[in-house]
Amino acid sequence: IADPDLGALTSGQRLRGALSELGTTWIKFGQMLSLHPDLVGNDVAAELAQLQSNVPPDPPGSAESTIKAELGVDVGDAFGTFEATPMASASVAQAHRASLKDGTPVVVKVVHSGAQAKVLDDLELMRALAGFVEDRDEALAAYSPTVVVEEFDMTMRAAIDLGQELANLHLFTANFADEQDVVIPRPYPEISSTSVLTMSLLT
Repeated sequence: IADPDLGALTSGQRLRGALSELGTTWIKFGQMLSLHPDLVGNDVAAELAQLQSNVPPDPPGSAESTIKAELGVDVGDAFGTFEATPMASASVAQAHRASLKDGTPVVVKVVHSGAQAKVLDDLELMRALAGFVEDRDEALAAYSPTVVVEEFDMTMRAAIDLGQELANLHLFTANFADEQDVVIPRPYPEISSTSVLTMSLLT
């Protein structure tokens, strides 16, 4: 028996609910689609724009375990201080306040445990679904779903690889070196990796 409350929802509301249930990768995909009312229509785009990618933080100790696995040292050896409770937790990573050995305040961004494998599995499923739709629905094929998914694939792979974010920080710092009004966090590559990014805390 169909849920009467579900039947009262618009197609956009149902899609937003389904993507929320599926988790991180699909929420991000919905957010991307919200920027393309030409593909999904204005009403659906407005609903998808309400998707929130905040997620609960990992269990206590998980971030510290990731840091040790990635950097090869205990948190206490890598940092002067490290706050176990994250200051923020988003779709693929959470951020912790910390300090360097010399007392410099920093932010340590740590990819959620299992996030990389989950995202890659989701992307593989998305590519399969896009190919299936493109082969069997001429109307939807006109929107090139496989191309849309491939573009999204690159975005998500960058999101789960903090090494790319580290490289971008270096690039932005070099490009805006002469701009006194542009403040960019300083990265610390010696205590960063593909799953851990340490950068200065902007106040």
